[in-house]
Amino acid sequence: MNVGDDDYRRTRQQIENYESFRDTLDDTLDALANGELSLRHAAQRRVQIDAAETNPAYLRTVQREGKGATLAARVANNLVGHLRLRADAGRLSATRKRELEMELQAFSLA
Repeated sequence: MNVGDDDYRRTRQQIENYESFRDTLDDTLDALANGELSLRHAAQRRVQIDAAETNPAYLRTVQREGKGATLAARVANNLVGHLRLRADAGRLSATRKRELEMELQAFSLA
């Protein structure tokens, strides 16, 4: 085994981990948009836990640059930011957007 093989395996693992995290993130955003999942559950249970295992860089970035008093609140804020883009593209109802904004406000106050 040489250094090139190790670098390839490490890079390949990082790509697979990112793709796994991205799948979880996309599935979570879909479930949030459809009202199948609460923002609190999405932030604390699905995204934060999966990111810790597959994409810790996401958590470091959200911790450093996100808004909120806790990491979970920062993840929730990030999720709502993604969903705002969907709303702007017409892929999220105005009603669901308002519901999520209210959930985020309540989440941030807790």
